Amino acid sequence: VVDVLGASFGASGGSPTVRLGYTAAEASFWLSHSSIISRVPWNRAPEVTTKIVVSVESQRGTAAGVFSFHPPQVDKVVPSNAPKSGRHLLTLLGKNFGTYEQSAWIKVGNTRCIFTQWHSDSR
Repeated sequence: VVDVLGASFGASGGSPTVRLGYTAAEASFWLSHSSIISRVPWNRAPEVTTKIVVSVESQRGTAAGVFSFHPPQVDKVVPSNAPKSGRHLLTLLGKNFGTYEQSAWIKVGNTRCIFTQWHSDSR
């Protein structure tokens, strides 16, 4: 989720759109004259500082060098091997997992994990 702060986003709801580089936000919601919140698909989000474009009705604004994003990176899974079926406790180690508990989800192959618990930016 990206909170876009600025000015002149309109006096009421509207239908804002947000793009980060060439990636369109999945959904954007007007919060106030100076704030829009957007959900960006993490697997397509840019990994470097990029240009952000905000459009509200027929108005468009851009800013460069104000946003950067580094997707989660898994370096190790403990245990590294487990049976194909049954329930297993896995620990993922890496970086960019965030600075607080969020509504993260994890998939092993095509199967979504039943429960996830955040511990730190790297675990």
